[in-house]
Amino acid sequence: MGVLDRMVAERPLNMSVAETASGAGTFDRLREVATALVQIDHADVIVLGCAGLSAHRAALEQAIGKPVVDPTQAAVAMALGALLVQSTL
Repeated sequence: MGVLDRMVAERPLNMSVAETASGAGTFDRLREVATALVQIDHADVIVLGCAGLSAHRAALEQAIGKPVVDPTQAAVAMALGALLVQSTL
């Protein structure tokens, strides 16, 4: 799909799964990393790397002013789209 050729950078949150699940500081850290990706790396879109972060997608998108993709939500949308197309055939 050529995705790697379009990726400008990858930055870790440096938080454990337990830390991100607790919610304490998760959004602030996401916003900090996403802002660096946009301002320093010139990212046009942010792709979250963990399904557990999906609760923050909309707020993060609003905070940074760039599209934020949650891969799990995107995959479910594609699956539903495929099913709907098949049901109309």
